[in-house]
Amino acid sequence: MTRITTLIENAGQVLTCAADAPDLVGASTNSVVALAGATIAAVGPAAEVAAAHDLDGAERIDAGGGLVMPGFVDCHTHLVFHRSRVEEYAQKVQGRSTDEIRAMGIPVGITATAKMMREASKDDLAASAGERLEHMLAFGTTTVESKSGYGLNTESEIKMLEVNAMLAERQPLEIVSTFWARMNFPRTRAATPISPR
Repeated sequence: MTRITTLIENAGQVLTCAADAPDLVGASTNSVVALAGATIAAVGPAAEVAAAHDLDGAERIDAGGGLVMPGFVDCHTHLVFHRSRVEEYAQKVQGRSTDEIRAMGIPVGITATAKMMREASKDDLAASAGERLEHMLAFGTTTVESKSGYGLNTESEIKMLEVNAMLAERQPLEIVSTFWARMNFPRTRAATPISPR
């Protein structure tokens, strides 16, 4: 008998995401989820799980009739940036051109994002990205791919990756860090970073 360390019970519905599920999500009602450490040992009716596993001393979590499911994986994000370009966007939806927006003194394009990111400290970048991660976790995301790409030079790209490492240590989501600067550099052997205008 497997010793169960955690039992999630009283779920309204459990989604197993089983590969052979006829409904594609493996939905079941009247089911519990039994964990042996970090491993899912069983999903099924409470009586069947209790008969096949040792539940003595298991922590019991009441799902309160809610949905129990695997966490979402967000496989493409630009998580680390300093501030929004909402002012630029607001002017664009009013029909203004990039040149008109620039003439208004509003930073535009990825070079504006890169400038804001470069001026921010790693702690500031981690704090703003951390807030975004809190929202993602609240909606069920548990794994996030976070790419660089807004730095436009080697030092800033590395800075973004270092922020990813800080985030991985500070909060519960899994961070998969990706170096994504290739599109920003010339395709030569002796590559020199492209500087924004």
